[in-house]
Amino acid sequence: MTQTLGGGALFGQPAGGPGGRKGPGFADIAMGTRHPTLNRYKLPLMPGESGVKSLPPGAEPWVPGGVQSATNLAGSISETRGLGIWERERSQLGLAMDARLYDRLAMLVRSALADGLDLGEKLKDSELGKRVRAELELIHKEAKDICGANEASRKGTAFHDGWEQRAPGGTALFGQRVREPGEGRMFVALESLLERAGLERVPGLQERVVRNVALRAAGRFDDVLRTTREIVWEVEERGRHVIPVGTMLMADLKTKKDPFWSWLEVRIQLAVYASAELMLKGSGYIPGPKFHVSQQWGVVLHMPQDGKPPVLKRVNLVAGLRAAQLARQVCDERSEGKSVATHGEAEWPSEQPVEQPQIGG
Repeated sequence: MTQTLGGGALFGQPAGGPGGRKGPGFADIAMGTRHPTLNRYKLPLMPGESGVKSLPPGAEPWVPGGVQSATNLAGSISETRGLGIWERERSQLGLAMDARLYDRLAMLVRSALADGLDLGEKLKDSELGKRVRAELELIHKEAKDICGANEASRKGTAFHDGWEQRAPGGTALFGQRVREPGEGRMFVALESLLERAGLERVPGLQERVVRNVALRAAGRFDDVLRTTREIVWEVEERGRHVIPVGTMLMADLKTKKDPFWSWLEVRIQLAVYASAELMLKGSGYIPGPKFHVSQQWGVVLHMPQDGKPPVLKRVNLVAGLRAAQLARQVCDERSEGKSVATHGEAEWPSEQPVEQPQIGG
């Protein structure tokens, strides 16, 4: 007997959950949280800013549609072809490793075709297609997990949690989280490296959400460091650089195993954080990093999750801000190109009837 999508044999409920909803809305997530699928932050309004038209009972007003994340902004001009190839390979490997998941994919496609799915149309253009699309996304995620593609991301999150808890005044709740093998040794090595480099962590400035009004972006930075001595270096053809003692620097913890192939996205992310005018506090804002941290230099704390020795990297925030402004322009141009006004402008004018002259009386 053929199982069909219309009968709900492969789906417990319509795409997106009960009632056909497409996952959680902004009303369902906490203030200062990034939406899991839209990559936009739910943030409170600034003075004079208009909010959503209708609010759930007792809810604080938020920015309609949320604020674009710094990582999403940076991704608008980054090279993503390699990531797409990697994602495809991981998904294919996972399907090959689990026969049940492969059979589930085959059954999904056969059932969809039996229910009349038109493969010549985009999946998003029909209700059936939307349900198939949602199931394909689940299969893709499970396939990646089977071949270990999500392990690096999981470890990265765990290390970030542990690093936050080790900060001065941090919540040392190690008993409430699973510690990664060797993480204590790795954290000690990173702390020792910071001390030798003349840097210290600033209490209370870890994992804070900021809003960059000029770039219309938001994000959650990892750390702010402070110099305990003057930092001096020279770069050929770029001259001598000095960071005075007591300077605060925006910092980002990275746990990838490999060296950085490009600094474009890292520069943009740290520039968005460092030049943010506002920082979230409760349901409102306080002055952001722009008024406190260096606008020239940031720091990457590279602690490879495979246990290699940690290293510090300088991040040029001037170049990062320039790239962030370009990314903002690219996003705006893309939005304008899809706007109703632009589609209207593209319409060729209809021919106007030529009025014939009247002859005689």
